[in-house]
Amino acid sequence: MGCKSSKNNDPSVDVNESTDKAANVPQQESSRPMIFALMRNAHEVIRGLARDCGECLASGDIEGFKSTYEKMSKWEGMHANMEDGMDGVAKGFFAILNEKFDGLADKEGLTSAHTELHELNDKLMVCLNNNGELADVKVAFEALQAHNEPHLKHEEKIMMPKVMELKKSGENLKERMCKDILPCARAGDFEFWVTTAMQVLEKHAEGQPRARVFAHALWGCATDSEWAEWQPWIEAGLSKDLYTQIAPLIARNLPLPTQPEPVLVDGIAVRTSSYTSAVTY
Repeated sequence: MGCKSSKNNDPSVDVNESTDKAANVPQQESSRPMIFALMRNAHEVIRGLARDCGECLASGDIEGFKSTYEKMSKWEGMHANMEDGMDGVAKGFFAILNEKFDGLADKEGLTSAHTELHELNDKLMVCLNNNGELADVKVAFEALQAHNEPHLKHEEKIMMPKVMELKKSGENLKERMCKDILPCARAGDFEFWVTTAMQVLEKHAEGQPRARVFAHALWGCATDSEWAEWQPWIEAGLSKDLYTQIAPLIARNLPLPTQPEPVLVDGIAVRTSSYTSAVTY
């Protein structure tokens, strides 16, 4: 399962700039795909599915909750694999943080937090599989979410600034994603992972280009043959209107966008960009 990568570092590949605010993080969207949006915007997929679960519980729809939570559990589990790594597949993001920043993931308890989440998830699934009462399901889900949201915020506070440090140090982020992280999602139900991300990021956009940034990041990782497989999944997960807007950005028959040549203004070289705007996600 190979993503396209280069032997040379590609400093023009952008990454999300984040703060410790979980759901509204300033981001510069440029003509280059922000590869690590596959990790950061993944948290918005999890949050969106959690909101859907909460709405089902609030309306007393236990069957709707079960269906939605099973989707959330499966998707978050695949995301956790991308962080934890999988034997014989890829090392995962936490291993990179440990290697580059003196055991950071272990010191900050990122891996142990997943162990606690797995235990809470198992308790909730047992409750659902035993046809638990609505009140019991609510208690189990609230217990999980009381751990899940702080865990997501903690990861964002620790991990995203370190991604920026990796970029500034000349690390090839695209190669890291394609070799060490994304194969863990591709080892599972990758079509489900892609399509669900598109559906949820569009539904829970909150005025931000979450789905577009995620799709663009996937486009930046794929070889031509991989994109022929992945692109229909993206289209299937989006509304016709949003896909029509995104399609020109991820058209495989177009070359990778490049920055324009510098323009002289009063003798000073400045850069302009045909696809750079200040946005948040």
